[in-house]
Amino acid sequence: MGWTMRAKVKCGELALSGAVPLPDETEVVVHIAVAPAEDGAAPITEPTQFFGMWADREDMLDGANWVTQERQKWRQRLTPPGS
Repeated sequence: MGWTMRAKVKCGELALSGAVPLPDETEVVVHIAVAPAEDGAAPITEPTQFFGMWADREDMLDGANWVTQERQKWRQRLTPPGS
């Protein structure tokens, strides 16, 4: 179940454009995408900190090494045995 709603940031908090039809104390996950400004101005593009969902995975501590290992697996599947 999910909805897409517009909201504005006011004093660092999101002010939704309407009521959310969920019971009080319902835990939700919020994905934020910056919408273009109504006057056509570009959205704020300052760099921000981002914490990935795989931060706790031990096999991804070195991202470049992980990608290399995954690509090697792909090549192995594409190479017929004995060639």
